[in-house]
Amino acid sequence: MSLSGGTTGGTGTIIGAVTNSGGMVAPGASTGTLTVDGDFTQSAGSYQVEVEGADLSHDSLEVIGHATLGGNLIVKGLSPLATLKNHTLTILTSTSGVSGAFSTTPSLRDGAGGGHLGHGIFFDGVSVGSHDVTVDVFQARDCILYTSQSPRDGLLA
Repeated sequence: MSLSGGTTGGTGTIIGAVTNSGGMVAPGASTGTLTVDGDFTQSAGSYQVEVEGADLSHDSLEVIGHATLGGNLIVKGLSPLATLKNHTLTILTSTSGVSGAFSTTPSLRDGAGGGHLGHGIFFDGVSVGSHDVTVDVFQARDCILYTSQSPRDGLLA
């Protein structure tokens, strides 16, 4: 299956290889797992994952084959996290290995800015392992953002 526009998502199993060259792959119906029974290749386009904070349920892609990453990773928060600690969520698994990397939102904690997923959930990095991809998220309790005009005056953005 070749995806060059539009969105492929939901739960269940796609039989055969999937190539995303410009569309969006969005597992789950809210949150859930989409299985690809074949190789998954994303050279462009987006892979979108949603995180339900109350119970830490989240979307994931299960690849029964090899996964080649590229394009964008989008992570959205659907509700606040149940706790304030860091959480590592597995968003992709592959039986034959993972190669490549996503272009991702910079981590808020490394000072690059960005990373807010909604509902006070922040993105704190992505890790590509030999057979999986994980993202780190955390819940901000008190977050103060200063304006670029007066960072020392305590004006909130």
